[in-house]
Order: sequence, then structure tokens, then C-alpha cells
Amino acid sequence: MPTKNNSQRTLDSHLTLHGWLNDHFGYKTTRDLLNDVIRLDEGFSPDGHSPICEFLMSLSDLKYGIEDTLPIYDANIKKHLFAINNKRTQPIVLRYFQYLALLYTEIFLDWKFNRPGEVLRQLNVFVQRRNDVKAPGDAMDTNFTNADLDKLAFWMATGAGKTLIMHIN
Repeated sequence: MPTKNNSQRTLDSHLTLHGWLNDHFGYKTTRDLLNDVIRLDEGFSPDGHSPICEFLMSLSDLKYGIEDTLPIYDANIKKHLFAINNKRTQPIVLRYFQYLALLYTEIFLDWKFNRPGEVLRQLNVFVQRRNDVKAPGDAMDTNFTNADLDKLAFWMATGAGKTLIMHIN
């Protein structure tokens, strides 16, 4: 099968930071992760965790020590959602993709501010692993610098709740 040139590559294949976050849970593609969590209940269970958090904690491919911090990220999301809902007559219930956007933001911000050297090192190891499997002639990902970690972008459909995500963040 011929290799894809740059104009044929999917946007998802360019999202290195997102790929690194997917890798925390052993997923190669966002589509696979979304297919696994789409069927889970929304909201939070009686034990206080979201069903998505419980599902992710049950995975055997967890990396980077995420199993220790996942409940903390989940509690942060719940706390911020409660703060938003406290002033609303009709509470917001996060959809699976909104929850994942918030979770990925929690992970990134934790690493950026609490493990700045480690996030840069891990991202660049991930870049090298991605580059190692690319075909000759494919565009190579470039290493991250500290300046590259100053902004986040959310790639979500129109009406998916980006404004809500930004308010919670």
C-alpha cells in the first residue's frame, strides 16, 4: 500500500500532544477511545467517580503512572462542574467527549505545572517513537520545546460545548 503524502494525512495524525494523551490509556487513535466510552453512562456514580474514569482505571495498558492521579483529575472535574451547576436551574451533564476534553486538560496542566521537565521529556520520547515507525518520505514530527506548551487548542465540532469546556477550565 502506498504511503500517504502530507496532504492526505489526517488531522488526527498531526496532533502529537493529543496522541501522547491517548497513549496514557493505551489507545493509538481517538476514534478507538471514543468508541469504547460512548456507551458509558454520563454523570457521576454513587461512589463519586464518573463511569468514564472507572472504565479508564480498569484498563490494563495505563502508562505514566496515570492510575494514581486519575481519581484526582476526576474529582477536579466534578468539583468544577458542581461550581458551574450551582448557579444553573438546569444542571449540565457532561457528554463523554466533553469529559475527555476536560480530563486531557487536567492531565496536561498537571504535567505542565508539576512536572515541566518530565512532560517535555515524555513528549519528545513519544515524538521519537512516532517518527521511528513512519515510512521514508513521511513528514516527521518535531520535538517539543517549553514554548510549545504555552497553548492548548480544542478540536471539537460546532455545538459540542467548547465554550462550556473553557468556562470549566
